[in-house]
Amino acid sequence: VLINADKGRIFTREGEIFPDSAIRKRISEIVCDAYASRGVLDKKGRHIIDLKKYTVGPHYSVNLLLGDRTGCYEPLFTTPKSAVDEFGRGSFRAGGARQVLATRYTINVGENGEPVNRQFYVTENGKQIFYSANANDNVKKAYCIHSVNKTEIVYYTYCGLKIKRTIFILPQEKGNPCAVEIQKVEIKNTLNRARTLKITFTGAFGISPPMTTVNDVVYANVVHQSELFYKEGKPVAAAINYKDENLQNFKQFAAVFSCGDAFDEYCFDNNEFFGKGNLYYPEGLSKLPCRHNTKNAWFFALAKNVEIPPCESAEIISAAGISEAYGGDPSEVFNAEIGAFIEKLSLSGYVDKALKRAESKIKAYNSHVTPLTGDSAFNAYVKNNLPFQVLYQTFVSRSFAWTQKAYRETGFREIQDIYASMSYMVASGKRRLVAELISKWAENVFEMGYAYHDFTWVGKEPGDCSDDQLWLVQAVYRYVNASGDYGFLRRKFRVAGCQKKRRLIDTLKEILRYSGKISVGAHGLPLLDKADWNDTLRMDKTVLKGPAKEAAYNRQLSENGQEYGVPFENSMSESVMNACLLKIAADETCEMASKIGEQETAFFAREIAKDTEKSLNENCWKDNFYARVLINDERRGNYPYVGAKGDGLALEHGKSGTYFLNCFSWPILAGVADEEKISDMIAVLEKELKCVAGFKLCTLVAFDKLFDSTGTSLYFPGDRENGGVFKHAEMMAVTAMLKAAKKVGNVKLREKLVELATYALDKTYPYKTMENPFITKGNPRFCTQYNNSITGENIGPILSGTASWLTLAVREFFGITETAEKINVEPVLLKTAEPLEYSVKAGRTRLHVKIESESGERVITEKAKITVNGKEQPSASIDKDGGIYDISIKL
Repeated sequence: VLINADKGRIFTREGEIFPDSAIRKRISEIVCDAYASRGVLDKKGRHIIDLKKYTVGPHYSVNLLLGDRTGCYEPLFTTPKSAVDEFGRGSFRAGGARQVLATRYTINVGENGEPVNRQFYVTENGKQIFYSANANDNVKKAYCIHSVNKTEIVYYTYCGLKIKRTIFILPQEKGNPCAVEIQKVEIKNTLNRARTLKITFTGAFGISPPMTTVNDVVYANVVHQSELFYKEGKPVAAAINYKDENLQNFKQFAAVFSCGDAFDEYCFDNNEFFGKGNLYYPEGLSKLPCRHNTKNAWFFALAKNVEIPPCESAEIISAAGISEAYGGDPSEVFNAEIGAFIEKLSLSGYVDKALKRAESKIKAYNSHVTPLTGDSAFNAYVKNNLPFQVLYQTFVSRSFAWTQKAYRETGFREIQDIYASMSYMVASGKRRLVAELISKWAENVFEMGYAYHDFTWVGKEPGDCSDDQLWLVQAVYRYVNASGDYGFLRRKFRVAGCQKKRRLIDTLKEILRYSGKISVGAHGLPLLDKADWNDTLRMDKTVLKGPAKEAAYNRQLSENGQEYGVPFENSMSESVMNACLLKIAADETCEMASKIGEQETAFFAREIAKDTEKSLNENCWKDNFYARVLINDERRGNYPYVGAKGDGLALEHGKSGTYFLNCFSWPILAGVADEEKISDMIAVLEKELKCVAGFKLCTLVAFDKLFDSTGTSLYFPGDRENGGVFKHAEMMAVTAMLKAAKKVGNVKLREKLVELATYALDKTYPYKTMENPFITKGNPRFCTQYNNSITGENIGPILSGTASWLTLAVREFFGITETAEKINVEPVLLKTAEPLEYSVKAGRTRLHVKIESESGERVITEKAKITVNGKEQPSASIDKDGGIYDISIKL
């Protein structure tokens, strides 16, 4: 059916049909509502959503909220976070997976939290007149505004109320519980008569540990009971009390205040509250029982009565939080923290001041780079939403977003988020925080040089994935380069798996020794092991975890009389991706070691870099592309490698081989691929991997010829690692294209690199989903993980490496690189951002940059004209001296 909304015409397979005017009018209304359902992105990048329209998709109308625990204990692990939809639904977590407002574990991706979370009802004269998750009954107008780290929801009722909700997480302050989320509700009475209203807030505490809801739900309910905190004989906070001593070190609580007074009624029994009614119209709303539950007390309802004079407003504050008491007497800690917080909550203006403080922190962080192009959507996104998503990911390690309901540990690969966020943090004066965060990864590297794959408090899966430890080196290099904190390299950190400590520079050296000398294959390149990066590749039926490999290696040395540092004897597969990461790590370690006078380490790293580059080009280059994996066991006779021309593994008819996007990107990023190889690869890239949604992660591979249990086999073609458009891999490719464009001499190759980079960027900017939201879906403010390469749909979760690598790609075409002393500007001018104009704040130093092309050139050449504060200069390299600089670049 094809509908033209303007004329109300309907076309079917049988031809056009002509309904009467009433039906045409209704059809037009439906089409207009569907079009309006996408909402609006304003000039600040805020998403304004009409709540009376249709739902687009599970991620589309979602916001992310983040606390701030800078300067507090273990901010990487303890920073609170929330997921919020357009009606305020969702869940709230404190440190790690600690649930404050409960997640709802259903297969429905459209539900993140228990539906009672953050909701409230309004009754008048015993009759319900409003429910916050219902924009239809008694609501003539309603909209949501998702902005950076804050959600506001506004309703206008037919009965004369204007209701405004503001949801955010309190930044940490001394004496407060470790995680508190606030919902401020303002109700304005627009009538000329006074009104007496009862506001009833609901929520669900997360039962701990969450797995009890799967294993034994009866047990989960009988080992906790309801609890109240009192002040001067009156209840001021509701809480949950656990019998298990292991769960008594934290306390979830909720409170409701208006004009300094706490709630008037309470209920802990969801069955009694809902009765024969439902979520929209609960039966027990008119009078809450005000009694405790000895079981099934995860639910809470807290009601407050308010008097609102004619044409005036009332403010009601709802708070949910958790207090943790490790290291002290729980009852004393809870009474002190929750009591002090309740005292603050009862004060007029406290919440507004806290909100301003939270907003000012984000504003300072986001002020680092401000685009000033003619594309307002791009400007708002890169200025506000993109840096915030990267900040969010830095602290939650991609473990919690709308469709990520379960728990995921902090991972080694997730340190890539710091690659992008550290520039913003250092620029806003949080250099020490960056060092503190990176330290957590440094402490999870073993003496031999492999790392835990995951860690939050306790490390897990040691040495499982062979790329893990290599990502750390780039983070350290980027940090010391941007901050000048080379003393960081000499700091001693705990060694994983033992009580020893060692200097960071020595940890980096052992990472290189393990990945470049010991855990290598027949060609001297790093082993693939269980997996590398995110291609779900596992080529070998038998792989060894780090400790098992270490034990086998020690036996080898003992039996053969060999010295430590010789290669581990094996016939396992080698990873080309890891080899590129190793080359970068070796180059960067060499540079860092040289700067602090560690010449032996610098020489060691330099030799590894040389050997790795040589082997990559001798053994991994296959006519027109780099292979992805080298096979070294009995399969080598038929399939010596995976990826590239001639591998014999193509599933698609007529293909000369299989191709992996990362084997285009990383040889360029590692400085291994020369101009001729880049030219060959770019032709293959465009022919084999370009699709309507961007660049696929890989072509379809017949993995069953090699091994029958790769992760790729789980997916249909076009999804995830089976030919999906993994957008963080795509942004790695864009970064590589832009780096290459600045170096290659061939003008046509340069133009092609810029053209394809532009294509991929335009497919990745999340606000582009608003052009066709019911097809592409996703979220217009936050990147999703990948697109189905066939349907083009954005697939969740929201959190992935996409935002981080998109940030690095944008910085690459802006041309911003920083050291502790200088900011260098070397842009690539895209046709979609011409002229390019932006400002940069780095401490006290300010830059205003404008780049335009008079010749059609896209990069700086010898013909470019560069002026700084009106004076012509050979380059745009600016000292960080607190000055203000106006830079003009004409290409």
